Amino acid sequence: MKEQNRFAVLLHERRWSIVAGLCLLAVAIMMWRRQLDAAFVLATLGVLAWFLDIRNRLRLPHIESAAGRYEPDDGTHDKSIDEREDK
Repeated sequence: MKEQNRFAVLLHERRWSIVAGLCLLAVAIMMWRRQLDAAFVLATLGVLAWFLDIRNRLRLPHIESAAGRYEPDDGTHDKSIDEREDK
């Protein structure tokens, strides 16, 4: 049961990578059939899916672990900036 759960989690984490791969396959088919407009649209969607996959992988462990090291503002920021914005 745990193997299925791990596979489902991996599949969920890599869903955009799978979509990008499917788009790449569809682009190859469209290029073979000489439908360049459809191939261009599918390639654009594939690049978008690839970008979303990269963004999701960056956000998960790296950014969340850095969030614990974030130090909130302690009120020592330059107040002259706030005064200039009010005018």
